[in-house]
Amino acid sequence: MRDSYNGSTLASQARSTSSILVSRTKKDSHAPEQASIIEIMPTKEEFTELFRDRTVTIALIVMFLLAVAMLIVAVLGFHYSDVQLPIRYSDFGTTNTYRDKWYYLLSFPLLTIVIVGLHPLIAARLLPKHRLVTIGFLILSSMTLLYGIVVTSAVLNLVRISL
Repeated sequence: MRDSYNGSTLASQARSTSSILVSRTKKDSHAPEQASIIEIMPTKEEFTELFRDRTVTIALIVMFLLAVAMLIVAVLGFHYSDVQLPIRYSDFGTTNTYRDKWYYLLSFPLLTIVIVGLHPLIAARLLPKHRLVTIGFLILSSMTLLYGIVVTSAVLNLVRISL
């Protein structure tokens, strides 16, 4: 048995589908608008609230001290040379140790600067809504920096051995 074909119904469905596609390409009133960077930045009141909370302030101070320690370990451990240094270790692949130039080691202090620059801003935005989440976030940031100190000193010791 043959199905009956109704061309007018198919054409009306195609028109309604194309109108939906056209309406989605135009600015949708239900879509969230992108916030500018100025609107995302913490306000002065959020920063003052950040430093009024003693626990958060102590967590920030610990984070900054660990960042300074990380920068000191990294800067004192650099050896500028043309020798290719071990930069990464992996159990996968044909070689276990990958080598590159010394300037790859600059990524450790750069990561520290990014953490110290951005994490207090995130904490300032988080604190008014979730105090415990903010404290946990700063503790995890400090633990990341502590782990970074251990990894940086291990990599720089490996570099010292290879020279």
